[in-house]
Amino acid sequence: MKAIALACVVLVMAGCSSGGAAPATPTSQPDTAGAPTTDASGNLSHDEFLRQLSEWCKAKDADLAARFKADYEQAAAAGRYKQAAQILEAHQAVVQGWELRIPIEPGQLADDDEAAFRQYLVLTGRLDGLLVDYDEALKAKAADRVQRVAGRVAKAREDWTQQATDMGLEECGA
Repeated sequence: MKAIALACVVLVMAGCSSGGAAPATPTSQPDTAGAPTTDASGNLSHDEFLRQLSEWCKAKDADLAARFKADYEQAAAAGRYKQAAQILEAHQAVVQGWELRIPIEPGQLADDDEAAFRQYLVLTGRLDGLLVDYDEALKAKAADRVQRVAGRVAKAREDWTQQATDMGLEECGA
């Protein structure tokens, strides 16, 4: 699990993604609303960037909702640490798989969007890393540590959500 998290953090920090990436040479074909998908420099337009990232978020969230009826945070709050760890590990494996398929490369974006997106990716990596710490605390059945790390996870999730909101994303649950 640590190796997977470390690999994701490295990919996130590098601003890389694999599979499903947008074409290397963006097109100026109009989207369904008729707005161009690229700006004059060939970068994804802000609206197209948000559309693609929002679609990715919605698909990821729908997949997670379909796969997970039990919540690791509820299991942890009830003191069922082993169950919480199992749910969290499975959940994070799915999330990290989705993170590797983000359809946008930072280099496709205008400077402001690129900076915001890189910050979003850094905060995603921070949240992923803290969830690894949370998992380890659950496995150790260390209630005080679980609570401390849960607070850090909550703060990281809040920062991540705020960044998504600041970027203009309406939906992208953690």
